[in-house]
Amino acid sequence: MIEFSPGAQPAPAPAQAGGGFVLSTPHAIEYYRLCAIRGALKIETKTKLRVSRGRSASSIARALLGTRATGEALLAEFEQALADFRAANHDQIAAGTEAH
Repeated sequence: MIEFSPGAQPAPAPAQAGGGFVLSTPHAIEYYRLCAIRGALKIETKTKLRVSRGRSASSIARALLGTRATGEALLAEFEQALADFRAANHDQIAAGTEAH
């Protein structure tokens, strides 16, 4: 039989590899945000369905890039911009990402 007392705290779960991560620098946070936009943009491009009720990923990507491209051309342009951002800020992104 398991006994429960209101003041008892459960034992913390042991840390597991791949259990999560912490973004602690502005560059790491921005990189993760851009990756999320890229993922939503891929879904919108392939399915023609929107991922959220707010602005579409396409409109956010076009605003960030300052372009009027659509579809596959927009996705390719955004992926190139993301690769450029990562190359320019690799050290700051790596320093701001911690696995837990």
